[in-house]
Amino acid sequence: EWMMKSASFEKNVTNVREYIEQDFLYTCRRFSGIYIYGAGGVGCRTAHKLEENGISFAGFVVSDGQAKERELLGHPVLPLGDLEPASDDPLMIIAVEERLYPVIEDNLRECNYNNIVYSCY
Repeated sequence: EWMMKSASFEKNVTNVREYIEQDFLYTCRRFSGIYIYGAGGVGCRTAHKLEENGISFAGFVVSDGQAKERELLGHPVLPLGDLEPASDDPLMIIAVEERLYPVIEDNLRECNYNNIVYSCY
């Protein structure tokens, strides 16, 4: 059964797209540690939306060997292998082209990251 969690959202949800965005932001607000996996267009849009909604994130993560920049939008860009193991499992937002989802999710799970969501931006 599909139910809206409208009571936990800041405003009334009027369409599916808005519901998805509000659900995504609601999920992000539940975590103190957040990383955005992807430093391209989707990653940047995601970062802007998080900041617009008062949600801070620790940095961007990219696949090993893919770091072109060390910093993006004032946040560090870290290869997955350089990420310090966290005692509390951070939220990893996959913010890349959809065709890359399976490989990146597998890489994250291999590194014992279990809180994974996909960006809706």
